[in-house]
Amino acid sequence: MVASAQQAVFCATQPDAAVLPILPSRLAGSNTTTAPVLEGAAVASIPSGCASNQNVRVNIHYIQRDNGSGNFGENNDGRPGTPSTAINGYDYAVNLIWACNGNWDQNPAMTLPAGNTTTPLAKRVRLTLNGVYFHRNTSLQPFAVGMNPTAYLVDAANTINIFICGAPPSNPANLSSLPAGSFNGGQASQVTTATTVTAPFANIANGTNPLWTTIQGTWNGYILNNQQPWQMASVVNHEIGHLLGLNHTWYTVPGRGYVDCADAPSNANCWNLNAPAGSNCNDPSKLSNNLMDYTACQCALSVCQVGRVQFNLNGCLQRFVASCDPCIPSGLSLRMPASTCGGVTGIWLDGRGSFIDNAYDLTIQQLDARYNVISTFTTTRWRRIGREQLDALTVFQPFSRYRVQVTTRPGCATMLNDSKTLYFSTGMDGPDCMVPGPSRAGVTNPSFVQPSSAR
Repeated sequence: MVASAQQAVFCATQPDAAVLPILPSRLAGSNTTTAPVLEGAAVASIPSGCASNQNVRVNIHYIQRDNGSGNFGENNDGRPGTPSTAINGYDYAVNLIWACNGNWDQNPAMTLPAGNTTTPLAKRVRLTLNGVYFHRNTSLQPFAVGMNPTAYLVDAANTINIFICGAPPSNPANLSSLPAGSFNGGQASQVTTATTVTAPFANIANGTNPLWTTIQGTWNGYILNNQQPWQMASVVNHEIGHLLGLNHTWYTVPGRGYVDCADAPSNANCWNLNAPAGSNCNDPSKLSNNLMDYTACQCALSVCQVGRVQFNLNGCLQRFVASCDPCIPSGLSLRMPASTCGGVTGIWLDGRGSFIDNAYDLTIQQLDARYNVISTFTTTRWRRIGREQLDALTVFQPFSRYRVQVTTRPGCATMLNDSKTLYFSTGMDGPDCMVPGPSRAGVTNPSFVQPSSAR
């Protein structure tokens, strides 16, 4: 998409700016510096392209240590010594996105300036979860400003990728040591080259550059303080706010000399009343509740900030929007092996990374060599997808190919079905099927080989 001159003001990084802006947000820390009062830019008008919610696609990634510890896992919460299966990384991701949407749904008036009477506008942003992923990489597990996890991006052209890391260990010599506190925070980043710098302006993609953010403290806060997803929602949304075009309210835009929005007043960065202690934060009238400040209540946006986000989502960032609709669309995340290596039992479809999938239609078709349908099994499941044992539903034939289609049932009248199709075989063509070993003894390669990347 070619941006217009007006769009370029909001959607393009500064032409003379460094290529990797990093916006650290150490939200648990205290900032005792009084922010300067800056001139504001003109208020952005809200475009007419979408009069409803902008539903933005996101992926959640958990960075574990090489041995799988230090974060939520696929089957448990990763608690050292006594992991609990009551919640796992899939469940936490779903709950986190619901909590983020609850934060986007809030529409309070700004508390600054004192006595503010501006009528707030609905933010009109929602997140829809498209997938949940787990990675083992000890070097990337602890959060660090300037870290670069982009090797793990999924569907970066259309989806914001959120990487959940651990807080830095309390003992640098022992990477497994938990921090003293939750250390909630994050950074919003984009990559155009390998150069890493810091810069105080909003981090908006040009062309097909990815949008991603790293978040720290999520798992540590859960382990140490039973911190729940709703307590992390504002941290995640603050970083997404950067990605959608918003600066911190106290930042001066390089080369322009003003903050993004004049109606988002600068403030003393009081985390809460008397935090930090001193005259700057000794009265409730001095506390900000703006999403783009470092405060205990990050829940409000100014008229200009809402307009800026909507302008970008209707323009240069439209590729990240799944739909413009009051209903949040479902996100289907389906995984299964490309081949069962000759087996016809223990065939599992894993849909635990799916979102808003309370009911779905499942179709399993046996195919011939030309992909003609030999047989069809269909069922409707009135629950979340989770893990589905397919061979408990229908009988599979050895050395055959199959097509599996899942279609969600919409939760409201305006929401479209989401459907995905996977192919697999019960042959020996999978990448792990020909590995020699006791489990493969006596197994010969069948005459029929199913391409693992079939259509």
